[in-house]
Amino acid sequence: MIVQDGVPYSLILKKSSRILYRSTQTGLRPLVECIEKNKGKKGCTLYDKIIGLAAAKLIVYSGIIKTVFTPIASVPALQFLEKNKIKIQPLATVPSILNLPKTDLCPFEKKAQTIHDPIEFYETIKKIFLFA
Repeated sequence: MIVQDGVPYSLILKKSSRILYRSTQTGLRPLVECIEKNKGKKGCTLYDKIIGLAAAKLIVYSGIIKTVFTPIASVPALQFLEKNKIKIQPLATVPSILNLPKTDLCPFEKKAQTIHDPIEFYETIKKIFLFA
């Protein structure tokens, strides 16, 4: 969580010192909403609670984010973002992002492993959240 003015946010998007978007929701939905509402912007900084491969593919697709700060990032997310020239500064790394019971990969991480193109991945996720 990112605490600002006493409110715990899961995601904040900034351009310089101006907040463009923030959310207290968890999961990928706030990132998809953020991308939808900020299309066309460039050079933004994202603060997100967790960055896995699914979030990394959405970030690359967006074209709006230059730098990512996060407490936790998965190794595949780090590699994908670095390959696509997006700076990421995690406090800790983990092998992968797991589901809530920690018995398997997060379902979106599984989907991110099978859909390689960020555009196709974004369109798939957008439909799941009914942003189509």
